[in-house]
Amino acid sequence: MRRYWSDGLKEIDIFVPSLGIGIECNGVYWHSEANGKGHEYHAEKQQAAAALGITLIQVWEDDWSGRSAVVKRMLAHKLGRSSEPLVHARKTTPSLVSKDEAQAFFDSHHIQGWVRATHYLALSHEDDIVAMMGLTRTDVSGQTLRLERFATSAACRARSRNSSALRSGKSPDGQAW
Repeated sequence: MRRYWSDGLKEIDIFVPSLGIGIECNGVYWHSEANGKGHEYHAEKQQAAAALGITLIQVWEDDWSGRSAVVKRMLAHKLGRSSEPLVHARKTTPSLVSKDEAQAFFDSHHIQGWVRATHYLALSHEDDIVAMMGLTRTDVSGQTLRLERFATSAACRARSRNSSALRSGKSPDGQAW
C-alpha cells in the first residue's frame, strides 16, 4: 500500500497497486465545498481514477462513524480479504420479501441503508437472505423496473441470478411483475 499521485488525479490516500484499488478517506469538513472542494471534485476524481484503471472507493467520515461495520465488510470484500463464505448464486432461491424484511436487510448490509421500492427481490441460501434488490416500476404498464438498491450479506455474485428472475417476466410467486 502506498499513496498515489498523478497529474489528473492529484492523490489517493491509500493505493493498492496489485489490485488497482484506491481508497479515499473523506472527512466531512476537509472534503466540503465550504472548505474549497468544488461541487464536482469527487466525481471528477472518480472519473480520473477510472481513466487510469483504478477502482476508487470513497469512504466518508459520516459513513464510517454511523455504519463502520458495513464499510469494513465492503472494504474486506473489495480487497479480497473477506472471511465470509462464498455463496454460489445457482444455489440460492429467489423470493419476494416484505418491506420490513427489506428494511432490516438493507439497513444491515448497504452503506445507504433502506430504500423505498415497489418490489424487494431476495436470494436465500439455507434459509438466510444473502442478496437483495429493491425495484420500482417506472412506467404505467409496469413492464419496466428500475434497480433502486442492491446489497449482499455474503460473498456472492448474485446480481445475475436476480436479473434472470426479472427477465422471466414473472415474480418468484408466479405473478407478472
